[in-house]
Amino acid sequence: MEMNSEPVRIHLLGTSFSIKTTEDPRYFQELVHLVEQRFEKVRRTMGLSDPLRIAILSSIIITDELQRLINQTEEAGSLTQDLIELIDRSIE
Repeated sequence: MEMNSEPVRIHLLGTSFSIKTTEDPRYFQELVHLVEQRFEKVRRTMGLSDPLRIAILSSIIITDELQRLINQTEEAGSLTQDLIELIDRSIE
């Protein structure tokens, strides 16, 4: 997949920059919007104003959510494999 010819502009925590991505620019902007929402939630709930602290804590929270989903997916895969083996044994 080729990089988009137009860079996507990002505005987060008072910082702006452009990035080229292979993703659809609308999808990428949706991701940026989700990150903005997370930053705002962390800012409000933890009473933070320092952009670096907001970004670090948000990153930790997002990583935790991702890791929990990965663990759930692995567990579901393992349970599925166990069920397949049980079914295979019962029809033999």
